[in-house]
Amino acid sequence: MADPGTPEPPAGEGPGLDIRALATAGVLDADGRRVGRVHDVFLVDRTGDLAAVSVALGRLSVREVLVPADLLRDAGDGQVQVTVGREALRAGMATPAEGHVEPAGIRAARAALLRITS
Repeated sequence: MADPGTPEPPAGEGPGLDIRALATAGVLDADGRRVGRVHDVFLVDRTGDLAAVSVALGRLSVREVLVPADLLRDAGDGQVQVTVGREALRAGMATPAEGHVEPAGIRAARAALLRITS
């Protein structure tokens, strides 16, 4: 698990997800269609709270997209749902190779995902 120094997501969003279970979770888009799996989990340095996840898109894809915690919801059955559509995920920001994300990176990832709505 990587650690960004980013502020905690708003209450009721992101927090409440089981961080250990996220490491192996399937990922659904806003319409409930499977789009990939969680590849890595990023935590807030000072608190250990969930900051973001990287999502490996597709079954064989090597493309990973950074998704901030406030855009995630528990979907049950070992899955998490992203609150944006498939096209927005495909246009999302790639996960940084260094395994650490600063708060500005989380904000940029959110902006990239929200540019395209469902």
